[in-house]
This record gives sequence, structure tokens and C-alpha cells, in this order.
Amino acid sequence: MSENALKQMQNGRWDAYKEKFEEQKTRRAMARKLRIKYERLCAMRGSYPLTAVCEQLEEDTFDIGGQHLGPAHWKIVAIILLKAEWLTGLDVRDNCLGTEGAFTIADFVSVNRTLSKLNVADNGIGVAGLKALASAVIDNVLVTHLDLSGNEISDEGAKPIAEIIEARTGLMELRMNHNCVREEGAIAIGHALAQNENITSLDLSWNHVRCKGAIALSNSLKTNESLRTLELAWNGFGKEGAGAMGEALAENGTLRALDLTNNRIDGNGMALLMLGLRQNDTLESLKVGQNPFNSDVAKHLLLILEKAENSAITHLEMSEVAVDEEFMEVLERLSGRGHLHVKHGKFTRKVPVKKYVPPPPPQRDPITQMFDYKYERGYRTLDLLMHLDKDNNMVIDRTELTDGLMEMGIEVADEDIDDLMSKLDANNDGSIDYRELVEGEREYGQREGRHMHMDTMMKIRSLAKAMMKFQFKKSVAAALVEKQGDTDATSAGGNTKGGGLIGTPEIDKTKT
Repeated sequence: MSENALKQMQNGRWDAYKEKFEEQKTRRAMARKLRIKYERLCAMRGSYPLTAVCEQLEEDTFDIGGQHLGPAHWKIVAIILLKAEWLTGLDVRDNCLGTEGAFTIADFVSVNRTLSKLNVADNGIGVAGLKALASAVIDNVLVTHLDLSGNEISDEGAKPIAEIIEARTGLMELRMNHNCVREEGAIAIGHALAQNENITSLDLSWNHVRCKGAIALSNSLKTNESLRTLELAWNGFGKEGAGAMGEALAENGTLRALDLTNNRIDGNGMALLMLGLRQNDTLESLKVGQNPFNSDVAKHLLLILEKAENSAITHLEMSEVAVDEEFMEVLERLSGRGHLHVKHGKFTRKVPVKKYVPPPPPQRDPITQMFDYKYERGYRTLDLLMHLDKDNNMVIDRTELTDGLMEMGIEVADEDIDDLMSKLDANNDGSIDYRELVEGEREYGQREGRHMHMDTMMKIRSLAKAMMKFQFKKSVAAALVEKQGDTDATSAGGNTKGGGLIGTPEIDKTKT
């Protein structure tokens, strides 16, 4: 580099430094004058000057958020700030300004020609104040950032916001989170956004956007070519809104970040959203956490991104969505590419579902099966003996008992035959005669009686109680009828003189 060029560069740097020094010197002098004027105005109106206000007078961005100034004190501050020609940002969030304060802000924005960032969040400015502020922002094309969050903006208040968007002002970033925008307001904003060419960032999270409003906002992306960031978390898009968003993403070519956290999007809604993601090649960040879909849907979303060669997504958030081994396998395969970061919920192992096999029915006692066979066919005990006795000697030995049970279709093992013989053969002679068979049947009947179901017993008791109650009522009714008859007879006898019957002559007791 030549000496002349070096001198010119040094001279240029010196000139720039000198100019900046002079500007700061002038700003400090002007700030002292504004501080004095501020203190005088506070004294005239019976208010106390705030240190936070005095300290901010030299800054490019005047930040007095959370000071709770109120509309009266804000008027004093606004008069002072009109002389701060270097002011590029104004932050008066959470100062209880209300509608009256909003009118003062609107007057300030209309006059100021250096302001580019305006934050009036959490001030309860009302619909009237919002309309005045919207008109001022439309007139001042230098305002590029506007924050209206937390002002309880309803559908009526969303209409002036739609006018700002549709007016094609210099506004590039608009924040309206934590408000009360519903269907009509979202439709108005969606129609305005479809025609806007300047806004790059829109925050409508924590509102009440559902149904037609969600569809209108999604459809605006089909024609909007300026929006880069869209935050719609904590609304109620559901399946319909997710489907409309999927269709819009298939046609949109400018959106870079989309937040659909907690929007009631289930598996069906995610399927419709994924149809659009397959064709989108510009979206880089997608947040769909805290929505009611499972690990299988999340895995399918990863597979869609894996197969979509033109997908630009590098950040995928699925917080509080539990995932399993299959999801982790796909994620590990995608992580090898090194371009996708995924945030998910807790890891849960998939427990294999065992096929339900009903338990086998309890095996009945062979003696029970044998006597059931007898009762089903109406046999007498003698008939059962003759059926089992093959050699007609009126006794049943072990072989005859085994063959007879097989003919009845009762399959028993050798140990069951031994048990059956021990129960029926009382004298242990190796055979069962008629008397032993009758005694075994008596024990069988007693055992079955003891095992009667409790519900049957309860039904019998209920029926007995009902019969007793019926008999009691019948007896009471008969007694009442009998008593009524006696009463009628007594009444009829009382109409005669001396207690005699009507029409009969009275008997003279002296003659008798």
C-alpha cells in the first residue's frame, strides 16, 4: 500500500472517529437539557422524576419496560422524547398505559421520523387505542418492528392489525402472541397476509385460532412470498388446520421456520402435514412438540424426511412425544448424515404384546362325570351298574370300569381309575357292587348340594322374603275387612231403641 493511500485511510478513520465523537458530545449535551426539562415538567404536574427515564435519554433504544408509568406520566416522557432525534427504538411494555396512553404513543409515532422498533406489549391499550396506533404505523413507513403481545386483542382488535398488514407499510416483524384472536380475526389477518410483500416474521402464538381461522392463515402461505418465520404455537389447528398447512407448504417456497407446538394435531393431522413436507424444499425448522401423536407417527415423519431428497429441515422439535426403539433406529441412521438435529420426549421400550390364551377349563372329577352321564340320560343307578357290568355278575371290576368310562367318552388316566376305585370300593375287595355305587352317588349329591352357587341361594332367600311379605299383607287386608264388617254391624244396631233390632217390638222385662 502506498503512503498516500495509507494517509488517506488514516485521515478517513480520523474523520469518522471525530464525527462520532462530536455526535456523542452533542447527544450528551442534548440529553442533559432533556433531563432538566423532564424534571421541571414533573415538578409542575406534581410527579416524581424516575431515574430509569433519566438514564435512558442518551440511548438509541429508550427502554422503560415494567416501570408502571401510567398514562399521565407517559405524556410527560413523550414530550421529552420528541426532542431525542437519535431515538430508533421505543420499549414501553408493561406500563399500564391503557387506551389513553395508546393515543399518546400514536401521536408520538406520527411525529417521529427516526423510530423503527416499537414495543407496546402488556399495556391493555383497547380497541380504540389499537385503531389509533394502527393508523399512526400506517402513516410512518419507518416502523419495521411492532410488538402488540399481551394486550387482550380480540377479533375486533385484529381488524386494525389486518389493515396494517394489507397497507404494505415498512413493517417487517409483527408480534401478537398471548392475545385473544379467534376465528374472525385470524381470517382477516390471513387474507391480509396473502397480499403482503414485506413482513418476514409473524408471531400469533398463544391465541385461540381454530377451524376456519387456521385454514385462512395456512392458505395465505400459498401466495405470500415474504414470510420467513411463522409462530403459531398454543392454538387449536387440529386436523383441519394441519391439512391446510400441509397443502400450503407444498406450494410455499419462502418459509424457513414454522412453530406448531401444542395445536391438537393428532396422527391423522400429522399425516396430512407430512404430505406437504414431502414437496417442500425451503423449510429449515419445524416444531410440532406437545401434540397428541405417538412414536409410530414420529418415526414416519423421520422416514419422510429421509426419503425427501430436497428437504431442507435441519431442526425438528417433538418435545414431550415419547419414542421407542424403532424411532431411535431411524434417528441414528439420519444422524449419520450430520445435518438434522431432533429433539424428542422420553424414551420408552416397546413391550411385546402377548397373545391372549384363555385358561383351560377346570377338569371335572371322574366320579362327577360318570354321574352327570347317568343324569343326562335318565338312568337309574341299576341301569348305570348294568351298563358298566359286562359279565353280568352285578359287580364292576377295574377293567369293566375303565372300558365303561371310555364308552361314555370320559378319558381318565390310570391314577384317576385308582382314585375312583378307592372312593367307590368301600370294602376294598377290588370291585364295586350296587350298594357301594348307591353310597357313592349319595356322597356325590351331598357334595354338589354344598357347592350350590351363592347367587342361587340369594334368589331363594329373596323369593322367600317376598312370599312372607305377600302373606303378611294378605292377613292384614283380611283383618281390616273383618274389622270393617264388625263396625258396620255395630252401627246398624245402635239405631234401635234399647239396642234392639229395627222393626221388632221391645220385650217387657217385668213380665218375664
